[in-house]
Amino acid sequence: MRDHDGTDPETGKEAVKEYWEGAADLPDTRLPAKDRALLVARAEAFATPEIRRRFNALSACYPLVIARGQAPTLKIKAGLAVEALRTQVRAEISVSEETNR
Repeated sequence: MRDHDGTDPETGKEAVKEYWEGAADLPDTRLPAKDRALLVARAEAFATPEIRRRFNALSACYPLVIARGQAPTLKIKAGLAVEALRTQVRAEISVSEETNR
């Protein structure tokens, strides 16, 4: 029997189970709490709004739990977000260096 969206209910249940098992790693511990707070404070104090926007777009590409089949798409989005952030940082650094001459 299929659900209204055409998926097999058993397969769907299995995907949900895998998702929540992965969520057991929460909260985000990729950085120690003190370092994470310091990074956020520095970004808020010194980054331009455009850098903050692009950094947040990059952060959105890395959810704590990745659903089945989502990884390739996230990898592409993350690559594009890294390049956009890198380009913006380089542009702002070059403007800053020209201003300081």
